[in-house]
Amino acid sequence: MATQTTNYSWNMPAINGDEDAWGSYLNNNINSLDSLLGGVDNTEFQILNGATVTTAELNYLDGVTSAVQTQLNAKTGSLADLSVSSTAAELNTLDAVSRGSLIYGNSSGATALLTKGTANQILTSDGTDISWQNASSGGGLTQLATLDANNADTFTFTGLPATAKMFVLTFYAPNAQGVNYVRLSNDSSMITSGYQTILIQGTSGQAPITRDESGGIAKTQNTSGSEVVTGQIIITRADGTSGSTFDYTAQSSIGIGDNILNLVSGNITLPAVLERIEIDFNGNSTEGDVTLYGV
Repeated sequence: MATQTTNYSWNMPAINGDEDAWGSYLNNNINSLDSLLGGVDNTEFQILNGATVTTAELNYLDGVTSAVQTQLNAKTGSLADLSVSSTAAELNTLDAVSRGSLIYGNSSGATALLTKGTANQILTSDGTDISWQNASSGGGLTQLATLDANNADTFTFTGLPATAKMFVLTFYAPNAQGVNYVRLSNDSSMITSGYQTILIQGTSGQAPITRDESGGIAKTQNTSGSEVVTGQIIITRADGTSGSTFDYTAQSSIGIGDNILNLVSGNITLPAVLERIEIDFNGNSTEGDVTLYGV
């Protein structure tokens, strides 16, 4: 009696038996094998020569209904098929970004390229968009004016920017006897009182002297003769924005070395906006300059 194969149940004739059934068994098995191979030729069989593909890998193709490459081409035909919301133009922005450039979102909410600025520029924002600006416009110290100290004892700076949050005054005046005062003003009349100033004055070979000064920011004087007068004064708005109360610190010296050294700190509140800064030397200077900076 014939037995059957495990996978396809093909009949196998019994040895020394089934004398009259061998032919039909073999013919049926050959027909079944022909159907199974489905017309695969020798060339196609050779493709499998040396193949190491696993069952799991072959199963990846399960459910494929047409040529794999054709389906891949169809899927990559548009960005929407890949669930990408960016436009082709936006993605192309990322292609070969130039050195130093930045990727940012523009006014339309699209990806855009901000090319690098020029040397020493800084990146700034107006609260909406970004751009490269020169350092001076980005909050740096800007020279407002320089006055020649030749044959003059009073120097007045006017037209001060209302948006400035800090002023720095530097002076160098040979052959003056000192600085009477540095004063602030909001109109044509200088504020000559109300300064809350602590002045520490040190003279070479003597103990420092501390006293209150209400007439101005700084005062140094040497009645014995003309000397080199130098110093700097920093004036800042107390609220850091646009208020009329100002804090200040100052350092000035008379003479070569530290013959007379003054250290000052204090504050004053003006009736209105700051419009003028005045420095008054004690005695004309024959050279030098006075410079005002703003931030």
